[in-house]
Formats: sequence, structure tokens, C-alpha cells
Amino acid sequence: MTSIKAYIRTQSKNKLSVKVRFLLIEGKFNLSYVSDLLVNPLYWDAKKQGYGASKQISQLNRNELDIQIQHIKYLMLNIYNTDFSNGNLTSDILSKIINEQLHPSLELAKEKIELKNQSKKQPTKQPKINISLLDAIDFSLKHNEISYKRKQTYLVVRHSIEKYIYYKKTNNKSFSITLENTSIDILWELEKFFTNEADLLKLNPNIKKIFPKYLKPSVRAKNTVIGFMRILRAVFNFCIKHDMTLNYPFRKFKMKEQVFGSPFYPTREELKVLYEISFDNKTMQEQRDIFLFQCQVGMRINDLYNLTKSNIKDGILEYIPTKTKRYRVKTVSIPLNTVAMEIINKYTDSDQLLPFISQQKYNDYLKKIFTLAKITRTVTLLDPVTNTEIVRPLNEIIHSHAARKYFCANLFEQVKDQSIVAEMSAHSPNSIAFQRYRNISNELKKSLTDNLF
Repeated sequence: MTSIKAYIRTQSKNKLSVKVRFLLIEGKFNLSYVSDLLVNPLYWDAKKQGYGASKQISQLNRNELDIQIQHIKYLMLNIYNTDFSNGNLTSDILSKIINEQLHPSLELAKEKIELKNQSKKQPTKQPKINISLLDAIDFSLKHNEISYKRKQTYLVVRHSIEKYIYYKKTNNKSFSITLENTSIDILWELEKFFTNEADLLKLNPNIKKIFPKYLKPSVRAKNTVIGFMRILRAVFNFCIKHDMTLNYPFRKFKMKEQVFGSPFYPTREELKVLYEISFDNKTMQEQRDIFLFQCQVGMRINDLYNLTKSNIKDGILEYIPTKTKRYRVKTVSIPLNTVAMEIINKYTDSDQLLPFISQQKYNDYLKKIFTLAKITRTVTLLDPVTNTEIVRPLNEIIHSHAARKYFCANLFEQVKDQSIVAEMSAHSPNSIAFQRYRNISNELKKSLTDNLF
């Protein structure tokens, strides 16, 4: 009787992602196949041959993996029973046939590597591979472990490249962009196009007919463009790892560093003004309470919105940060102070911890709340497009993330220990981003210099 087993290497448990392997067995005869399916080994269930019933894996991801595994098992069994049940089939031949059926264009890249290994003494001209850059991004999205928010950015980059190709074809109908023909010149062009994509509307006012979902973008911030280029670099690294190309145009491309200004957030005095003020509007009162609570716990907005009453145990808030749980599952515990508990106890009608509204509306309400509370102190910040300093009133630029900055900066002033603050804010202790939240006050500087002699 023929059986097929899906498994992972158990010695890979310390890795963040591993490939799913398959073993076909009939008597003493067996065949193996290493797939491109990547899974987190922490949640792999050997008995189920898939993800176990962990809350860290969504039902959608679990079902998707099960379907992909069953499909590969079906292919293996069908290939074995149809043509090669006489025992002449090898694992290499089986793998080649399966890969041709799963993603035929990628086999060209593997043939390129094979040709190179076969003739080291007689080097031959390498064949050109016509895997488009758009297909390469799709491949990365499908097979790489990427967070939902990151996937959305990948899709924005993909859509921008589609428009870049359209732009280039206005002068060159045969233009295409592939893994092989992407050069440093194209990278420079893409970087410029990402920045000034809004100019495409001037080139063709009827652009919406070609791209129905087209929205006129503003000039993109430099940090955003750098983020886009980093995504492209990640795509090339992933494709090289999977033998899809040997071309690496980023070898000579100088990746710019992202620049961040000093964070802005309300002072303790301003937060007390918010606490004491009363609003006639119920929604405004509720969103004020949510902001005050967020300042006491320092959570990212997505984690905050996922909270229910069950996250509170004996006056302690416990949750697993969604941003880092793909590679570091750790429960964050925050003892709640009297203000936080007072706010929670106001809202007992629902299992949801607080009366959350959409994130955009929450930010809109915060601007109204700060305006009515007359918290209009001017702050200096970095213009994201020009990277120059600008001055704006706090009530015009306040947003939910300012609560997280308030939490981190004020804790650091008290304990002066980055590891403790990181433990409570769900940052990595060595995170570069965490450094932006540190507000080294003059009082702290003075306490340090006072101890020098």
C-alpha cells in the first residue's frame, strides 16, 4: 500500500521557518520531495501533518496549508501511479515533474543552475530567464512568511511597478522588467518613479481607465520610498535563495538610511487636562478614555483593538503582540494603575474591552478632542517629504501612536533602563526604533554628570 507523509526536520525547531518535506513509501521503495512550502516549526503538528490547533495560527492560514499539502500529495501519488509504478522513478525526477506542474516557469531558473554545475571545465553562456518582476513579487508573497500589514505594502509596490511598466511602454512598446534584466539603472528609475508617481496623472489624465483602482498619490515620503526599495531587495534575495536568478542588481545600489525626527506626545500636565475635561458628545468622551488608557499601557493600536475582558487578570493586562509573534511569541504583562482600571470599569456592557471605532475615526476624534481641550502647543517635527524641520500645533497632528510614545518616554525617565521599558512596551531591547522613544531629559543628563566626581 502506498502512503505519503508530510513532515519537517525536527532539528530545525530553532529556525523561524522551514520547508515541508514529503516522503512516498511503498514497501521498501520510497521517494522524497522537498517543497517550497514554508511553515513555522513551533506550531507544526507531526500527527496532523500540518499546523496544530494553536491560537497563534489563523484558521485561514491553517486551511490554506492543508490544501497545499493535500495537493502535493495528490500530485506525488498521481505521478507515481500513472507512469512510474515500475520502480524507475527517482526522487530527482519526481521533484522535477512536481515543480513543473506547480510552477513551470521556475524550472528554467533551476536548469540554469544545473547547466553551470554540469560544465565547470567548459563554461557556456547562461540562458536568459524570463521571470517577470511582478511574478517574482507574487512568488515572495505566496511562499514567504510576511505579516498582513507587510503584505499590503508589497501589493502597493507591485501596483506601482505595474504603473512604471505602463509609463515605460509609452515610449517603448516592448519594454518589460524581469529578474534578469533588472539593472542598477532600473533601480534608480524605480526609486525616482516611486517618489514622483503622481506625475503619471499629468502624462495620461485617463489613467483610471487602465488602472481602475488608481488613486492619485501625493509625493511620497523619502522613508516610504526607502521602504519600497528594501522590499524589492528582499524579493531579489528570496528569489536568489530559491534559484530563480543569479542577478543581484542591489550589489552596487546604495540603499539610503531612513531618517526619523524626535517623537511628539502630550506632557503629563496635558494628559491631566484631558482627564479632567468633560465632553457632551458620548463618542468623544469614549475616545478620550481610550487614549488615556492607551497612554497607561503603551500598546500598538492593532493590539489595543484586539483586547477583550479576558485579557485582564487580577488587575494585570496580558497580551501577545501581533507584530512580533511570527518569530518571538512572548506574553507582555502590564500592571494597570488606578486610572486604567477606572476607565475599564466604565465599560462593562460588552466583552470588548473598550468602545473602539475605526482607527481613522479614532485619530480624527483625537484631533477634535485636543482642539476642544485647547492643547495646541507647537511641536517641531521632520517633514516626511522634504526631511526638513517644520513646526505644527499638537492638536493638528496628534494620532494614536503618540500614546505609545508617551508611555515609553515617561517610563524611561523613571527607570532609566531600556530593557525594562522594552519588556513592557513589546519592543526588542536592541530595536533601533525603540531609540526614537527615548527622551533623555536635562534632569537625567544632570543626574549623570553629577555622579562623575
